[in-house]
Amino acid sequence: MTRPPLVVAVGEAVWDIFPDRQVLGGAPLNVACHLARLGLDCRFVSAVGTDPLGDETVQAMARLGLDTSFVQRHPQLATGRVLVHFDEASRDHSFEILRPAAWDEIDAGAALAAAADLGERELVVVFGTLAQRAFASRAAVRGLLEIAQRGVYDVNLRPPDTTMALVAESLEAAQLVKMNEEELRLIGGELLGLRTAAEGDPMELAEQVRDRFGLHLLAVTAGSRGAFLASSRGLAFHPGFPTRVADTVGAGDAFLAGLIEGVVRGRSLPDTLIRANRLGSFVASRPGAVPEGIAKFRDP
Repeated sequence: MTRPPLVVAVGEAVWDIFPDRQVLGGAPLNVACHLARLGLDCRFVSAVGTDPLGDETVQAMARLGLDTSFVQRHPQLATGRVLVHFDEASRDHSFEILRPAAWDEIDAGAALAAAADLGERELVVVFGTLAQRAFASRAAVRGLLEIAQRGVYDVNLRPPDTTMALVAESLEAAQLVKMNEEELRLIGGELLGLRTAAEGDPMELAEQVRDRFGLHLLAVTAGSRGAFLASSRGLAFHPGFPTRVADTVGAGDAFLAGLIEGVVRGRSLPDTLIRANRLGSFVASRPGAVPEGIAKFRDP
């Protein structure tokens, strides 16, 4: 019997700093938590400071059931922080991602230690754009991708910290990609030069992006309108589940975890998409990016 794959998520661990509270997050950290709860062997690679927030990060990860062995402690740089600003007039939030942060300096050699006992298993590496903004962490991501059988890329644009050049490099390195519809149209316009990207059929656009970068699977999310998958086997669409939204933070990360779980376990595309949407909806219906209860989505 083939051993299950090893999944390594690499990237930022950050604290969202609100006026009245601070919340641990970071897309790759959220994905790793969900995957671990879904029963996969998942490890998270990042770096935090030797400051109190770094201590809290490690403690919180342990409470969430994640192995903390591959979270490096940087002696000079602070643990990642994102200042959350609220505009009373527009009722919108804006985010200020502080730099430099410890996760900008993930050591490439130490990152490879997360896959040191890989053996004959498949290595799946989950990565995003933001953690590659600095050379050191970009080298750590690319080092893991060089030995991986499958790269999973979450576009997750955070301008001005992410550039289209970096997105293009990441698309070239991945086999499975997740993006939202806005990112799809931006990529279609800026990387493919399609004048119709802003108003064209998103499914046709997704097929063009998938073909251009040789992707095995491209997932596109559209919020309350569900999501679809574009693959060499065709398209799969699901309208999503009606949800009383409590907090949308982390819903996309849960969706990606469901997608990865379905792919590595060989589920059909329609079944994978349904499960991924259900996970995303579940997280959106509860406060916090990693609410309790994800484990109930595991197979018996």
